[in-house]
Amino acid sequence: MRKMLILLAFFLSLNAYSQEESLPKSSTTVKYYDATVPQELHTRISDFFKLVIRAEYENAYKELLKNSPLLRKDKELVNLTTQTEKAAEIYGAIKGFEAVDAEVASNSLIKCRYLGLNTRYPMRWVFTFYNSPAEGWIITNIKFDDQSDYYFRQD
Repeated sequence: MRKMLILLAFFLSLNAYSQEESLPKSSTTVKYYDATVPQELHTRISDFFKLVIRAEYENAYKELLKNSPLLRKDKELVNLTTQTEKAAEIYGAIKGFEAVDAEVASNSLIKCRYLGLNTRYPMRWVFTFYNSPAEGWIITNIKFDDQSDYYFRQD
């Protein structure tokens, strides 16, 4: 019963944190390594996951969010770090990650989707990047949840 309450609290807090009610299913799929997706984005996400795998959550977010307005919000960093720690408790530690796809809205706005390979259950990660004329590529949104089945087309 206690586990059920913890899971319920976790999902409610993820939903409250998310900038949207829920993550949409992928409708437009572009292969991640498509030439329109800069290698820099893959490298930044890979570096992020390498720190998460070592349970260095705060450092992972600080590096990923460099120059992002999200990093200027102390509460945002604490929320991301806390939710990632809770996810690791529930789904197991992240042991790896895989690029799933990306959606290129324009040359300046790209959404990258990844699968976190946790020991008990996979997690879906979505990173939205904006190519700021002043700062270069910055993160404008990070989302993660346990809805990895959304990566599949509807039956």
